[in-house]
Parts: sequence; structure tokens; C-alpha cells
Amino acid sequence: MWSVLLAAAATVATVGLPSVTPLAFAAATGARLRLPSSLSSVSCVATGWCAAVGHGPSGNPGGPGTLAERWNGRDWMVQRTQEPRRAWSSELAAVSCTSSRACVAVGDYSFAKGADTRECPCSARAISEVWNGENWKLMPVPLPALASQNSSLSGVSCATARFWVAVGGYEYGSGCTNYYGLGPCNQQTIIEQWNGRHWQELPGPAGAGGLSAVSCSSSRSCIAVGGSGCYGSGGGSFCSGSGFAPAEH
Repeated sequence: MWSVLLAAAATVATVGLPSVTPLAFAAATGARLRLPSSLSSVSCVATGWCAAVGHGPSGNPGGPGTLAERWNGRDWMVQRTQEPRRAWSSELAAVSCTSSRACVAVGDYSFAKGADTRECPCSARAISEVWNGENWKLMPVPLPALASQNSSLSGVSCATARFWVAVGGYEYGSGCTNYYGLGPCNQQTIIEQWNGRHWQELPGPAGAGGLSAVSCSSSRSCIAVGGSGCYGSGGGSFCSGSGFAPAEH
């Protein structure tokens, strides 16, 4: 049976869990989040432990910031996340957990190009945060040389505690002048692999657009999908799948 919970002013649907009073988490944490906020991804390792991420109120000059919440089997509790320096706004798009002490979340943040961080136009840059059982910590994401304007990570999957894959995309070209991607822009994939200590960039299919989601069944088998087609990994390397067609921009 489906039941609906309200966490951080964002709707959460759960299976096999009792209904609770909307915003019941506020009584447990002593803090009610202000609107607007949204949760975009959730990962559960047990019926009494889930992590959800998205964006919510922050001190960023451009509005929302990264948001993470934890389900303990009864209530949702807001967790403190780290904000990138000079962030105009930020969000987490996806999360994957292998245990209550190992999660990774990915997304992006926008930052002002000029010296005044209160003003845009902005560029976007991919980010990741890792949960170690006590707190969320920003982890550097290496990006391709061309990804100097706009980049983001939108999907992540953990096959083991030491093997994680994150996917996304970046834009480049003379028309990519700001965060809104006023084109024309060229788009390319971003594929990152976690080796237990840091992220490392993996080669993606040439000429492809961005990837939006990924699922890994083992450290040697992942499938990623996006606007330009479907890509699979075999033997540890990513390759374009049969029937791949370039995205139209």
C-alpha cells in the first residue's frame, strides 16, 4: 500500500510504511523548512533507513541550496550538507547508498562568473557529496577540459561500497554564454567512477549528449541512459550501444 509523507515541504511516497502527520519531522528536529523545496531522489538500504536529496532554502544569493534528509523508520530528519564556495544556487539530483554509513549524492551548483558573487550570468559546475555515517562532505569532481562552462551530474549508482558510477553532461561552444545555456551549444557526456578514495573521469561515447541516469549491477556492468541514446559498460569500459543516434541540439 502506498502512503504519502511530506518532508521538507516535498512530497514523498512510501511503500509498506505507516502514514504520518504531514511535516511531522518538524516536531522531531525542531525546525520547519521554508518553501520552496523539493526532493528529487531517494535510496533505501533498510525499511528503517533511507536518504533523500534535492534542493531547499539556503543562504545562497540565487536561492536554493543542496538538501538531504534521512528516514529513520518513523520520521524524516533534515541533514546538514556542504555548500560549494561562491555558490549562487545549488541542488542535488540523485543519491545512492550501500549502507547507512555510505551514500553518494550528485548534482550541480551555479556560480557567478564575475567578482561579485551576488550577480549573474552564472555558469554551472558538477558536484558530489559523500555521506560517511555522520556527515555529508563535498568531494571534488574532475571534469573534461572542455567542461569549463556548464556541467552537471544527474545520476549515480553504487554497486558496492567502493564502486560508484555517476553520469551527467556538459556544454561547450561559443554560444554557451551563461547558466541558461543560450546556444547553440555542443553537449557531451560525463562519466565518473569512484575508486574508494576519489572520483576519476572515464571516457564516454564520442559525439553523444548528456546522460541522465545510471544503474550498476556489479563493478563490471552498468547501463546509463540519456537524451542521446543508451550506453552500456562491459569489462569496465563504457561504449555506445547498438542503435545509437546522435542527439539533436
